Parts: sequence; structure tokens; C-alpha cells
Amino acid sequence: MFKTEAAPKRILIFLLLSALGLALRLMGISFESGDWYESLSVWIAELDRGGLQALSRYTGNYNMPYVTFLLLLTYLPISPLTGIKCLSILFDYICAFTGGKLAVLCCEESAVSKETVFLAAYGGILLAPTVIVNSAWWAQCDSIYVGFVFLAIFYMLKNKTARSMIFWGAALAFKLQTVLAFPVLLIYYWKNKKFSFVYFLIIPLTMETLCLPAILGGCSPLISLTTYLGQTGENQSMCYFYSNLWTFFNWAPYWVFGRMAVVGTVIALLLIAVLILCRESYFDRRNILPYFVWLTMTALCFLPNMHDRYGYMMELGVILCAAVNRRKWWQAVTLQAVTMVLYAPVYLRRYLEYDPRIPAAAWLIVYFAVSFEMINALMGAKEKEQRLSETKGERRHV
Repeated sequence: MFKTEAAPKRILIFLLLSALGLALRLMGISFESGDWYESLSVWIAELDRGGLQALSRYTGNYNMPYVTFLLLLTYLPISPLTGIKCLSILFDYICAFTGGKLAVLCCEESAVSKETVFLAAYGGILLAPTVIVNSAWWAQCDSIYVGFVFLAIFYMLKNKTARSMIFWGAALAFKLQTVLAFPVLLIYYWKNKKFSFVYFLIIPLTMETLCLPAILGGCSPLISLTTYLGQTGENQSMCYFYSNLWTFFNWAPYWVFGRMAVVGTVIALLLIAVLILCRESYFDRRNILPYFVWLTMTALCFLPNMHDRYGYMMELGVILCAAVNRRKWWQAVTLQAVTMVLYAPVYLRRYLEYDPRIPAAAWLIVYFAVSFEMINALMGAKEKEQRLSETKGERRHV
């Protein structure tokens, strides 16, 4: 990982970042959030040493791979809350390490060494306030699916398709929010055509495999899908504790504008996909991270009913972009500040009094900046292609 003459120094920085990240998380290890009282502790009580059959009596809305872990915790001689947080903290490190490797893979040769890029991405994710609060205070598991998404993209760029699809399936098995990253996978497939479409079948197969304990316990063989179908009908509102476009239209009734917003989001993503596919330049490691951020941020901007944690994957993607391109650090810092305002009821145990349009405006400024950069890059690619075409025509004429 560190192969230069400055390797001892960088190893020391790596260890210090790791130790600091752990120390900050241990400060919140005993913190009991509202989600613990209202959901996680209730689910633990339902599962308490009930064997695989207890999985069929589970009444929550998380998918079965995570619930299977909760069942396992009831047999271990540790506090369930500590066990839940330890798993999330472990994946914080996996997510940070994998994110660092992905950033190195995507960075071009520049004055900044790849070791520096790795440390910036690793430390940026590990010490991000939202990541620390999410796992160590809130006892949430978003780093699990994001870690798997990063692994999936990493192996996709390495042309290890089967392994990549396994990680896509694992990510989706843990969180439905994985679908926000699927446009990246689909565009990469269509643009590069480096593998057969049959490989996509590995995704549902992986999901079914991870849900096998629940199926053996009496759950439906389709439990990996039916759980998510139930989630899509929850909390139907245009703006649901997330700073996006709909914050400015929180009066809008979901039953009137909800379907329109979904259709509009799909159209926006299709237009972006067409712009990308119409360029001869490859959709590869050189530019996949900015596209990943742009696509997921577009979905988050226009989709209704977005929750405060749904931007977790995109926010970590922005950190990776900032590690590769230091001019983007203001975007990462701004999004961290916005999300920490949204997370305030968790770590402060009370709602802050503020105009929600202020963080939403900051979020939209970052989105417009990202969109401007990407559209500019795409238009620049078009002009470059035209110049190359004209040059080839002149050569043929001569």
C-alpha cells in the first residue's frame, strides 16, 4: 500500500487516523438513540434466542441479512447495543479503506502521490462527522451497504465482474438505497460492454443466499424483495427530513406530485445517461467517481420522500472525489455540515430551530456546482471529439 521512501511516515499517519477514528467512536458507544428505544431494542426482544424461526416473526422493516445478525447477537455475551455498533464501526473502517483504494484506482497521474490520495480518502471517510454519528451514536448500518457498493465499483473497474456482482447483491441485500448507485452500473455496462448481461443474475442470487437463514426459518423465498416492497409505501411525503429541492415545496401533497417527481427523476437520469453514452470517451476509472456523485445526487435532488440518511452514500462519494481533486473539498465540507444539521435530533436529543430552506439551499448549491462541472466536462468532450473528427477529415482530404 505504501511503497515510497516516505512509507514509515505515511504508515504512522494511517495508524493515527485509525486510532483517532476509534477514539471518537468509543465516545458514543453507550449512547442510546431514539431509534434504539423505538426499533432496535424492540426487534432484539422479538428475536431473543428464538432460533431461525424467530426471523419469521420479525416485524421491522430491515432486510433479513441484517436481522440475522441481530438474532446472532442475542446469543453472544455482550450488550446488543454494543454489538450493533461494533458491526457498524467495523464497516466504517472497511468503507474507509475500500474508499481509499477506489480513490487511488480512479486518480490520474499528478503531482499528488497515490499514497496521499489514499490517506485523504481514508481519513476523510473515517473522520467524517456524519459517519461517526451514524454508527457510534445512532447505531445505524449505512456503512455496510456503502462499503459493499465501493467494493462492487472497485472490482467492476478491475474487470472482475463476478466478484463485483456479488458485492452489488450484498449491498442491495442490506439496503434498498443501493439502487441509487445502479445507474452507474448500468451505464458502465452499456458503455463498455465488457461482460455478459447474464452476470446481472448474480445480484438476486447473492440476495437469496444471504436471506437463506430467514428462508429456512419459515420466511417466504421472496423475502429479499417483499421487504423492500413494504418500505416503498412508508411515510409518503414530498419532503421527509432531507434537504433537497422539495424542501422548498413541503406544502406539496404527495398524492398529487409524488408520481410526477418519480417520473421526472427517471427522465433526468435518462438524459444524463444519454449525454454520457453519446460521448466516445469511456465511462471508466478516470471519471466514474464524479459521475457516481452526479447520478446519485440527481436522484436525491428530485425524488420525493427522501430520508435524512439516504444521502450517506453520495456524501462519501463526494469525499472520494475531493481526495482525488482537492478543489472539491468545499463540496464535501458543505454536505457534511448540512447533514449534521439534519442529524442534530440524534446526537443532541432535540430538534434545532432553523429554517430548513437554509441547509437545502446549501445542498442545492453543491448540486448545481457538481452538475455544472459534469455538463461542462461532457460538452468539452464533445468539442474534443469534433476537433479530432475535423483533423481526421483534413488528413483524408490531403
